[in-house]
Amino acid sequence: MTLLVGGLSLWGADLDPVIQVDVLLATGFSVDYTAHVAYNYFRARGTPQQRVYSSLAEMAMPMCEAGLSTFLCMLPLIFVPTYAIVCFAKTVFLVVATGLLHGLFILPVVLALFSRESVDEKTIQTAAITYSVEQPLVDKDLQSV
Repeated sequence: MTLLVGGLSLWGADLDPVIQVDVLLATGFSVDYTAHVAYNYFRARGTPQQRVYSSLAEMAMPMCEAGLSTFLCMLPLIFVPTYAIVCFAKTVFLVVATGLLHGLFILPVVLALFSRESVDEKTIQTAAITYSVEQPLVDKDLQSV
């Protein structure tokens, strides 16, 4: 978020209500790229480095294609002589660029360096919640609280 607002400031945009709305609208884009990489990382098996490789092998090309198509779709808006539309296009350009930067470079490095253990098929245990009348999930004795 700081990178986005700082980039807009360097691009000559003031922090007015139009920019604030654009930043709020574009915030969803910023999570998209890193969420796909993180999901594929946690779904993969092996050492942290193998999981990062698997995640990027599966997601790098679609992410680049999505970023390129978003850039191409927003490019004509730069030439529209309306302040709100140009600000929105600038915001989306910066959000997609920073999202790709974080999703393709920063998050994989962080995951590879700071993940502690390997994940194998043998070590995966599924969590199961059991419920019985004798042991309810919620303690009904509210007096002890």
